[in-house]
Amino acid sequence: MATVRYSNKQAAKRVGRVDRDMLDATTEAAIEQQRLKDEEDGEFDLKNARVVVAPDYVSSVRKKLGMTQSEFADRFHLSRRTVQEWEQGRAVPDQPSIVLLRVIAHAPKVVEKALNNATISRSGLGFGLARGRQSKTTSVVAKGKR
Repeated sequence: MATVRYSNKQAAKRVGRVDRDMLDATTEAAIEQQRLKDEEDGEFDLKNARVVVAPDYVSSVRKKLGMTQSEFADRFHLSRRTVQEWEQGRAVPDQPSIVLLRVIAHAPKVVEKALNNATISRSGLGFGLARGRQSKTTSVVAKGKR
């Protein structure tokens, strides 16, 4: 596919494909009628649908907590670059990340506590040294009493 380049002046002159008059004239009844028609035609299938998070959702969660991108990433064990990419719309969070973001939005202290008590190793989730602290589980394992 060829790349098309426009100057700012040219881009400002371009008109979108949305017919604003038609959009403004569309009633709720007409929208509902079209939705019902789509269901009948089988076009309204949510079996393969997936939840997508808008870039402003990620930044709204972060800002609600009063954190910078770096603070947010560090606190919740995310890559700073990933948070930046999500917020700028260059990347989209995958399903597990969306779940994590939603839990962070509703219970940030719970997520932080869980992450600070767990470490992730190559073999999976383990409980042990995290952020320079020693948990009770680590001390028991180290003494061989497990």
